[in-house]
Amino acid sequence: MAIPLAIALFYVLALPYISNLIEKVVWKAKEENIVTSYKVQKKHITEETTLAAANFKLEQAKTGKRELEDLREQIEQLTKTNEKKDETIKEMRTQNEELKKEINETALKVNSPSSFVLGEFILLDFLSDSKQLEKEEIIQKFDRDIFYRLLQNSLIEYIIEKDKRFVGITEKGLAYLSEIKNHPKV
Repeated sequence: MAIPLAIALFYVLALPYISNLIEKVVWKAKEENIVTSYKVQKKHITEETTLAAANFKLEQAKTGKRELEDLREQIEQLTKTNEKKDETIKEMRTQNEELKKEINETALKVNSPSSFVLGEFILLDFLSDSKQLEKEEIIQKFDRDIFYRLLQNSLIEYIIEKDKRFVGITEKGLAYLSEIKNHPKV
């Protein structure tokens, strides 16, 4: 009976102290295991971060290559479009020069006495019969452009009498009218 009592007292009184002593000795090992585990995890995370950065650079390089190819294609398309527009501009300039030549040739023909249009002839003939009319009356009966063209070519003129402005045919206008009547090409 003494042995079981000694074992029970030892179990109740000494075993917690021994267990505590063993735990203190083992605690150092556990602590080192935890620190080592954290170091391993930290190293693992560092390596994964390095690998992710390398993968990111690789994807950027792939994407950058695609972007460069896309930009090159856009540059080629814009160059082609620009060349087409340059060709169109050259064609339009050529057409513009041709139209200017035609306009100048037409203007020379219009200013010659033998190529008067019917409206100009009628206005000159009308003024030669009536001698003088007011500007507003002429513009109502005839085209304004015809009036100003005849005025510009000195075929008609303004006449001022008693604070009124009239329009009359000039000697030059009478000569042209006479030439047109003698050689009609209207």
